[in-house]
Amino acid sequence: MQQIFSLARHVSNKHASLLVLLFCSLIATSQTRGYSSIPYGGTTFRAYTIKIDSYSVKRFELLTNTSDASHANMVNMANSKYGKCFMINGALADNGCSFIGLAINNGSELAPINTNNGSGAFYMKPNGVFSVNHKTAEVVETNYYRAANDKHIAIQSGPMLLNNGSVHPEFRENSTNRYYRSGVGVFTKNGETFVVFAVSNEPINLYTAAKFFRDKFGCNNALSLQSSSAATDIPFINANANTSNMKFCNYILYRE
Repeated sequence: MQQIFSLARHVSNKHASLLVLLFCSLIATSQTRGYSSIPYGGTTFRAYTIKIDSYSVKRFELLTNTSDASHANMVNMANSKYGKCFMINGALADNGCSFIGLAINNGSELAPINTNNGSGAFYMKPNGVFSVNHKTAEVVETNYYRAANDKHIAIQSGPMLLNNGSVHPEFRENSTNRYYRSGVGVFTKNGETFVVFAVSNEPINLYTAAKFFRDKFGCNNALSLQSSSAATDIPFINANANTSNMKFCNYILYRE
């Protein structure tokens, strides 16, 4: 059975993990960013898309929970500090909230890249890196990631859902390994680059997750962020009392 690394810890330890997709305050759809609900593969996905340009690349942040704060407190802090923003699960972490792989925030490396072998989704090769620099954003296979001092944020996760347009070779369409999934992909449209984050509203296998990013957005590369068996739904977490006491290790945050 697939091992699941957790980004979240519940106060009562009843839930090992939970996907997070939230809005710090109501986000209006615009030309440069937008939220959508998309049916695919027998479920629906909640997606948030950002056009990458000289403005948006400066708005990403890897928000770490250094004070062991509850999710509700993290949301309140983000609201107070940033106002309107989008947040989703960040880099995979172990039970002590230490990063499993590469993590960079505001150009500072918080954890080095991990090329080791192991068990669990993170180590299902190829895994990959999502990064944003001063010009663009990308998802690349770990072996092809090149460190540079212009990285604004970067996180390593796994497995790659799509690699150069191809579904991960170990995924199977009829797999019964179904979880709630979150991921990130990069695509181009009319010569412009976009990042899309998405979560499934029902358990799906990784094959379906990969096909969603390719079929609905035309992504060539996409990366799995997290899988969860604990959630019965993936609501707007800031409006769900059941998750207010959850503790998430880190978030990808986009400041509007």
